[in-house]
Order: sequence, then C-alpha cells, then structure tokens
Amino acid sequence: MHALKAPILILGYLASLLGLSALYDAPDASEGILAAPPPSIQYMEAPIAAVTAPTSTTSTTVWVDPQPKSDCELALQLALDVGWPASEMARLANVLHRESRCKPSAFNATDPMGGSHGLMQINSFWCKRSTYWPTGWLQAHSLLKTCDELYDPATNLRAGLAIWRNSGWHPWGIK
Repeated sequence: MHALKAPILILGYLASLLGLSALYDAPDASEGILAAPPPSIQYMEAPIAAVTAPTSTTSTTVWVDPQPKSDCELALQLALDVGWPASEMARLANVLHRESRCKPSAFNATDPMGGSHGLMQINSFWCKRSTYWPTGWLQAHSLLKTCDELYDPATNLRAGLAIWRNSGWHPWGIK
C-alpha cells in the first residue's frame, strides 16, 4: 500500500492544479482518487452548458449540467423570462411542441396569410398591414418591425404573449 502512495499523491497534486479537486474523495491522497463525489457536492442547473465557479483563490471548477436542456425546456425557461405566467406553462409546452417541435426556425408556408413563423407558429396576419392595423398588429404594439423577427425565440414568445393576452388560446385552435 505504501508503494502506491507517491503516484496517488502526484495524481492528487495534478488534479488540484487542474481544478479537479472535486474528483478527490479523501482527506489525504493515500485513500484514493476518482472516488464518488462527496455528498457536499451539488450540481447546479444553469441555462448554459457550463458555468465557471471559483472553488478557491487558486483554481476554478467547471460545472456542467448533467442533463442538457431540450429545445422545449429552453423555450419554456425563456417564456418565463419574457413574462409568460407560470400557470400557463403546461399549455404553452403543448403549443410549442405541437406547432414547431420547439424549433425557432420553424416555418409553415401552407398556413394562410403568408405562413406561420417560429416557436409559436405566429401567423403573418399578426404582422401584416390591414385596414385596422396599417403597420400590422404586432408593429402597432412595438413588438417587432417585420415578420422575419419572429424567428428570434424571445421576440416570438413576447409576440405570442401579446396575442394570447388579446385573444386567449384561440389563435392556436385551443378553446
């Protein structure tokens, strides 16, 4: 057992230099390396894949979300961020999945009035000129300038929120 002490100490030293000290589950190097993380380590969920968090004055540790977020999870988090009420998340999740499979670049050219755009498949009707809205409904509400902006996920969700507040779920065929 003493013969392994030097290599383990060297591995422990290298791990601490590289900021991998969380892989050590021993108060001293003679007890082993790469053991299970101590119970005090907790995974952080973050909206991005990796976050650098300081662990001491000399090193940092990169935390990676053990479960990468799906397109729908990211879209729902963004929906909350732009003001959608939490009480509507279940229904919004269904709409996002049904309409676009949560893909911001989705376009349905077969929908009337110029097609439907983005996450919520907002119909061009909402951003085209009409008798009642000479610049378009969404433009009149200062949400965008052109329909092409509906491919930006945050703009699409803000526009969808404004439409939902105006008309409920009816534009998406939900009563």
